[in-house]
Amino acid sequence: MYEDETTMYRQPSQGWLWAWMGRRQPRISFSHRNNTRTRVIAVLNAVTGAVHHSLRAKIDRRTFARFLLEAGRSYPRARRIYVILDCWPVHFHPDARTILSRDRRIRLVDLPTYSPWLNYAEKLWRWLRQRTVHCHPYADDFVLFKHRISESLDCLSQGSTEILRYTGLMAK
Repeated sequence: MYEDETTMYRQPSQGWLWAWMGRRQPRISFSHRNNTRTRVIAVLNAVTGAVHHSLRAKIDRRTFARFLLEAGRSYPRARRIYVILDCWPVHFHPDARTILSRDRRIRLVDLPTYSPWLNYAEKLWRWLRQRTVHCHPYADDFVLFKHRISESLDCLSQGSTEILRYTGLMAK
């Protein structure tokens, strides 16, 4: 499994927009509220494309470790669960290691420093931003925005060949 975290913000991202020829360009509406954020943590199964995720206000070493234990419960018959992740210090903190020792099947595999192209979960975030987050219309309803993020990731919970192809884990 590939693991990563990202931050999503209340205010929609600006960037290239497109519209069919002859149509009006989509407009972005911003909220007058603070640019609240939510953190998303997810693991991407490299074989099935299944995504296990959680939205939190903050991700610390305990939240990270408990999330991996919960994700590991989804694979009761697995002898080993290799989790490939970046070198964020939280991943290898002694408190996280202590919590993760409850499930001896989970093995953390760290990627080289500054190598996001090796973590396929980074491409999952790109997919999510393109489908749900970029120029979203939910700036005034942060609860609905978080719900839409969860819905987008929930559709991948049983596995998806589409996400495997998108991330490059499966040949097109």
